[in-house]
Amino acid sequence: MRLRLLVNFILLLTVIMVGGVGLYFVQRDNFSPRALLRSLEPAAQKTSADSSGGQPPASKPKAATTKARQAQRDGAGPTTVEAAAVGTPVPAVPVAPAVVQYPFPTDRQVPPGTLERTIVSSFGQPDAKATAADRGQLRQKYIYLDRPAGRKTFIELTNGRVLASETVAQ
Repeated sequence: MRLRLLVNFILLLTVIMVGGVGLYFVQRDNFSPRALLRSLEPAAQKTSADSSGGQPPASKPKAATTKARQAQRDGAGPTTVEAAAVGTPVPAVPVAPAVVQYPFPTDRQVPPGTLERTIVSSFGQPDAKATAADRGQLRQKYIYLDRPAGRKTFIELTNGRVLASETVAQ
């Protein structure tokens, strides 16, 4: 009985091994690590490769983009970068981030009970901010500076609401 189970087990392992080797030789390309990675690609990438006749999508010109990024970091000004899709030169225009000027808050403009998000949306982020937890309450202190006029506004918040505010001149 035991001998028969052992023979059946060995026969089963032999069939599995022969079948695996046979599949390897029949579909050798699909057993590579690259084929495994291709099978894990998102569906959008597969359809774009399939629609181009099995060819992988064209790669971007790396040299031009690398030179453009390096020139922008060095502050060399506008450069020309090849467009990946069209292949024609496109002038690269550096874009400066928009700087928003917020008004300086005074203690009269920030009454007790005002929400934190209202302060930040009206006056921007504070110049200094301290946050602490005290007896289960979130305590924050915002400091806004008006350097030209030499003023400071201190705003104390508890759980996201203004507790008190004070503007002082130096």
